[in-house]
Amino acid sequence: MMNDDQEVSGELHEVVRRELTDAGQLRSPMTRHLFEWWQSTRGGCPLRNDFDVLDHRKLIPYLHLYQILSSDEIQLRINGEAVAGAFGRSWAGRIVSVTSEKPFHADLAHYILSVAQTEKPHLCVGTLAHIDRGFVRFESIDCPLWGEDGTVSHVVGCFDPQCGEMDQDGD
Repeated sequence: MMNDDQEVSGELHEVVRRELTDAGQLRSPMTRHLFEWWQSTRGGCPLRNDFDVLDHRKLIPYLHLYQILSSDEIQLRINGEAVAGAFGRSWAGRIVSVTSEKPFHADLAHYILSVAQTEKPHLCVGTLAHIDRGFVRFESIDCPLWGEDGTVSHVVGCFDPQCGEMDQDGD
């Protein structure tokens, strides 16, 4: 695992992102569980307060939760052990922005902020080749959570490092 002084950098390769509209798009039972919870809670508009990690105990190692700090900055609040293991380190507490010098950090901020802006869940499949961990293939979903003020305040996700097979078209 990386220590806190080492930075992750690089560009995303072999990662396909798209809006998630149906549980049939998912291969992982874990990502499907979170997506179905999201769809069934307040008609697909759950509040941050609706999400209790203890209600998803089996998913805890695979969960991540981002807080939207501003229109260009996010903070990783929860980073499950399986997520940290796949990336080689925990990012809990890390703040990144669209202006981050590291391309991966800026890309992550753009992506999470786009999930918040579209107010729709998104699916990612691919490898972690951008951090020299191309042997890790994954499926991940990211779902918006609303604050009491009616805007997306957080994005919750589930990352399955065992389930990200892609065909030639990225589907």
